[in-house]
Amino acid sequence: MNPTLEKLKELLVKEGNDLARSCLEILTRSTLGLTSTEIPIKNARDIYSRRAKLNEDRRGPISGFEELIPRLLAENVERVGIHKIEAGEEWFFAFTDPNVTRLLGLLCIPGRKASENETKLPPR
Repeated sequence: MNPTLEKLKELLVKEGNDLARSCLEILTRSTLGLTSTEIPIKNARDIYSRRAKLNEDRRGPISGFEELIPRLLAENVERVGIHKIEAGEEWFFAFTDPNVTRLLGLLCIPGRKASENETKLPPR
């Protein structure tokens, strides 16, 4: 398994909540796609606060904003790692510190492929 995926797996096990368990289940699939990027924390706060509001307004299916946004706001790192993990029709985002040693949050839509706009990583 890819070293980043191994680190993410450890963080998901450590997190232990329902959302982390759902994401861990996706991570155990044999065919995985991983796309990672790092962006300034300020950009992550702006982008994902807006996406959270859109998800709420649309009664969207994305889970995890309620934990992610407060964690991003409280975080003091300069950059955040965003990792998109795909396994067939399932996908999730994991937000970490740049060294992938701390999980800052998760966004997940189990069992449904999201639109390209929902899954697009922000530019660096």
